[in-house]
Amino acid sequence: MKKLSSYLIIIVLAGLILISFWVYQNYFRRETTELLQFKVARGNLQELIKVRG
Repeated sequence: MKKLSSYLIIIVLAGLILISFWVYQNYFRRETTELLQFKVARGNLQELIKVRG
């Protein structure tokens, strides 16, 4: 009987840990977006059009 109780406690704790991790991932975690950075240089703009047919 004592082994059954200890196994049940371990299973319940593992379930609570998994559920709390899932809740954290879905509702509380803030996703950081990476910023795109480009160097801007002065130059000529050129438009190129290719036509086939």
